[in-house]
Amino acid sequence: ASMRPLRHRDPGVIAALFDSPEITTEIIGDGIHVHEPMVRLAYRECKGRICLISDALRCMGEKDGKYNLAGEIITLENGVARLSDGTIAGAALSVYDTLLNIISMGIPVEEAIFSATYTPAKVLGNENIGEIAEGKFADFIVCDAKLNRRSVTLGGLQISY
Repeated sequence: ASMRPLRHRDPGVIAALFDSPEITTEIIGDGIHVHEPMVRLAYRECKGRICLISDALRCMGEKDGKYNLAGEIITLENGVARLSDGTIAGAALSVYDTLLNIISMGIPVEEAIFSATYTPAKVLGNENIGEIAEGKFADFIVCDAKLNRRSVTLGGLQISY
């Protein structure tokens, strides 16, 4: 179900998140679920407490077409997955691609990376992930200055691009 909009007399959950510094929130940065100005507003109001998520479906990275989602047929068209009634079914981008997407919306690189790595690890209570340091799991992506992937390391094993 979608979230109630932010209104001045009925502020709903969005205002509650902005007003509650102890709460970490999630945002789907695909540019479809949340419009760009709202993404920027969320990052300003919830600085340091956003988990960037993908909400990706199994059809992520696939060609346009029909796919099965828990017994319901969804249509993937131009990167948007919809139920038969037109409702957005989920996202079709990876977390890495949503990271690049929110950076293109004006979110600072460091803040975007933090929201895709450290904050989710902290929320999960897993101190062995989310940062590169001795004793941590060795899963990370190496990028060039333009954030093009150069290599991926999983479980300490490097996979080159």
